[in-house]
Amino acid sequence: MELFSDKTAKNKFTALKEILQKRIEDGVYPVGSKLPSIRSLAGEFHLVIRTIQLALEALEDEGYVVTVPGKGSYVNEHYRAERCKAKVAFVFPEDAISDEILDVENWTSAAQFNNGLLAGAQKYGAEVSVFHIDRRLKEMQQLRWLRKLRKFDTAVFMDRQLIPLQTKLAQEIPVFTPGPLPDPAIPFINYNRFNHRKIISLLVEHAQKCGVQSAGVISLLPKMQSDTYSPADFFCERAKMFIQGCEKSCIKTKESFCLCFDDITKVKEELERAWKEEYPDFVFCNEAYLPKILYQFCIEKGLKIGTDIKIAACASGMTFQGLFPEITYVKTSLFETGVNIIRAVCNSVSEKISVSEIELPEVEFTLLERASTFYCHTKQKKGKKS
Repeated sequence: MELFSDKTAKNKFTALKEILQKRIEDGVYPVGSKLPSIRSLAGEFHLVIRTIQLALEALEDEGYVVTVPGKGSYVNEHYRAERCKAKVAFVFPEDAISDEILDVENWTSAAQFNNGLLAGAQKYGAEVSVFHIDRRLKEMQQLRWLRKLRKFDTAVFMDRQLIPLQTKLAQEIPVFTPGPLPDPAIPFINYNRFNHRKIISLLVEHAQKCGVQSAGVISLLPKMQSDTYSPADFFCERAKMFIQGCEKSCIKTKESFCLCFDDITKVKEELERAWKEEYPDFVFCNEAYLPKILYQFCIEKGLKIGTDIKIAACASGMTFQGLFPEITYVKTSLFETGVNIIRAVCNSVSEKISVSEIELPEVEFTLLERASTFYCHTKQKKGKKS
């Protein structure tokens, strides 16, 4: 069959794949039947054997055929059902699991997210593949990953460490990311659908319920490398929301009660200096790694948590429930986010809708009340000025 004389090797492979795919869909090659041998197809289409092999490999990747070593290729009996499944790539930056950055909160958040994606895949019919990619990609590495990831219906990125890869990939397939891409003209889906104003409202209302008279917030804003996304603006805005909410509720906030740290190793030292004579009744830890440090500080100062000082926080993982079962925190579940992403992707694949039409619902929150804030404020704290 002289159909490929004017085509390049790449176009010959693509054209052959489309012909074989159509024969399968039209029933020329019935479900369960064996396809003609590679040599037979090479003779029919006047193509080299390698081109036939590439076409069959592509059909197998897409679920049309099943190749049995030594026997040949067969039409997949379940190809129609499998072809309807959305194929999702979950991209997890290697740096996030390195020895330098590894921590319980990152692990639990990623585990929640991945479990949500898998639960959604089981519920709505999708295939999820997990990839660990070093964020320091060189140009050729990035091109190889682009070729691999563009075969999926969508890619979900755990964070913003791989912005160049996300930006290029988003021009070819829908990309889910927790923050905006540098170029506003490139479409993407922001899955960070957490209403942080609502989170802060829950914490302020809880502080009122505890009967506190003063409150503070501590944030960690570490200096980041120039090529790494910094969440500083996000944490600053959330701290500001908390301060404003307390002031509206007539809960006193002072500059010395509301602190930002750029070095996690100096948090206790700076708390010691700032709270030497006075400290707040209620403290919001505006970062997942601060409660542990604050607990140690309180123990060393002889402060009884839940009575002398109350501690609350928010987290997307289950760190506090695991390490500090007595801490009060707002749980922002990435599990639900993962399920919602799969549902949205499956809908977009089946209904063939554009990226701009993909919508994710806002995730609900749960305030988990524990002993760190549960007990009523009943006595004057030691060392406090009147």
